[in-house]
Amino acid sequence: MKKTYVVVGGGLAGARSVEELRDLDGEARIVLVGGERSLPYERPPLSKDYLLGDKQLAEFTPLDAAWFSDNQVEPMLGILATGIDSGDQIVHLSDGTSLRYDGLVLATGSRPRSLDLPGTGRPGVQTLRTVEESDQLREALKAKTPIVIYGGGWIGLEVAAAARHYDAPVTVVVRGDKILTQLGDEIGDRFLAVHRDHGVEFIFNTEIASIDGEGDSGKVTGVTLDDGRTIKAGHVLLAVGAEPRLELARHAGLDIDGGVLADDTLITSDPHIVAVGDIVNAENSWVGGRVRVEHWATALNQPPVAARTLVGDDAHFDSPPYFFTDQYEVGMEFRGQIPEEYTLIQRGEGEEYLVFWLNPEGVVRATMNVNIWDQGDALDALLAEGRPVDAADLADPGKPLDSLSDG
Repeated sequence: MKKTYVVVGGGLAGARSVEELRDLDGEARIVLVGGERSLPYERPPLSKDYLLGDKQLAEFTPLDAAWFSDNQVEPMLGILATGIDSGDQIVHLSDGTSLRYDGLVLATGSRPRSLDLPGTGRPGVQTLRTVEESDQLREALKAKTPIVIYGGGWIGLEVAAAARHYDAPVTVVVRGDKILTQLGDEIGDRFLAVHRDHGVEFIFNTEIASIDGEGDSGKVTGVTLDDGRTIKAGHVLLAVGAEPRLELARHAGLDIDGGVLADDTLITSDPHIVAVGDIVNAENSWVGGRVRVEHWATALNQPPVAARTLVGDDAHFDSPPYFFTDQYEVGMEFRGQIPEEYTLIQRGEGEEYLVFWLNPEGVVRATMNVNIWDQGDALDALLAEGRPVDAADLADPGKPLDSLSDG
């Protein structure tokens, strides 16, 4: 009997899921439910190439309308999934219809973390998650509008770099005393120096108390900090992190702990439902426990495993976390997970170098390549190896990386 697979989510994870399901089952009915009116697209360009005007939406839309038509996959765009009846295996939709499923993929992604601040509803105050929000931001930056960015994470810093590309004045307000704390002080300080060299102002150990403007709802004119200082600005970006969209998973009665709990096959506590992307807190044998990763590579690489699981094949997701960033002349890829106790080793100097984080046993558990693009396979092999590596060999550019592993 022909099966029905429903995929809920309009990002890269949703697109990859329908693509993989169609490859595995040429006869099934496959429906993609996406809340946005656009076909599923990737998110990273919204704060990088697209924001800079170097890439068009079609270039990061992985499946075009012709693919959906040719492969008989039904896109239901601009429609939200409002509930899941897991007992009868039914997804309820915002247009009043419903879909019965044999297998369901939850790829609902994340939303920018909201803030309870006076003035967040003013014109010129925004988050960044959709192509429309990137359009709005680009117009402000092209007009050289002074911008305040609240948050020292990846989104905030990539937008700061874009602002300076357009020669827009930018101030980054950070609640703590460092940026990119997940990479450690030394690496975070390097990115800080790059931004300061490009004219970005930073204010640390400070929170925004209010977003100011004319009257109660007029356009933003600046912000007031918690110490009473004011900063003039015509635009404000709130970039203080994201939170997974777990409402549907809760409605379905799935087990949740910081994300939808799943094993390494990406099956949830319901055998008919898999979860992928930002929302899933999945077992991962490389990590040695559960991990939830809000990055592009997860949305790219988990759907093939989830799709195979739904059709009854044996597949497991055990890849190290991965992410990348582009800021000014700095292009960086990060692989792995930094251990609580580590030794940091660097190979190379200047604008091109590699960084390795070793655990106390001397095993490489994380790597970073900066402006070096031909070592990805060797870095993957080092992480997969899981055995001690001589620190001096890692630091020596004369020692080929692929000679340090059996990969």
